[in-house]
Amino acid sequence: MDIDAFVNAIEEALLREGAPRTAGLKSDVLGTEDPEMRAAAAAVAEGALQTAAAVNVARIVAASDSASEAAERLGLSPQALNRSIDAGAVLSVEVGGDRRIPMWQYSADFLPGLLPHLEQVLAAARERGLNAASLDRIMNLPQPALVLTAPVTPRLWLTAGGAPERVVRLLTGRRFL
Repeated sequence: MDIDAFVNAIEEALLREGAPRTAGLKSDVLGTEDPEMRAAAAAVAEGALQTAAAVNVARIVAASDSASEAAERLGLSPQALNRSIDAGAVLSVEVGGDRRIPMWQYSADFLPGLLPHLEQVLAAARERGLNAASLDRIMNLPQPALVLTAPVTPRLWLTAGGAPERVVRLLTGRRFL
């Protein structure tokens, strides 16, 4: 992704989030004098949500390939990759008008270079309504429900031959970190 497209993607994320809002965030409206709630309200009023939106876009771009890079890495034609995306077998994210493919989906140990049982994982994530940024974090954080010799990431669990049903239950049951 070139720098102009990246900047445009950040601007789009900021526009979607809107300007910082103070209305409705005061502690008396929240019904609490809790210092943590007041601090959170102040952070939102100062633009914390807008910053988080920009950071999420930057993380997605850094941890993803363009569609053409992904097709090349996977040994697929761009058309075959698009069919896989459209069928729900590969996750893509629209960033600045470009399709990006999160890299956590790759596994060099399996053909065609994708994580085993990826389609089941993506179906569970869709069922749960998880967005790409949330799914990226879940797939890359060790989860207490997935233990080999210690808690492992869902990604490692699947590449090690772990039961995909465990990852599906983790995603659909809200039992992830």
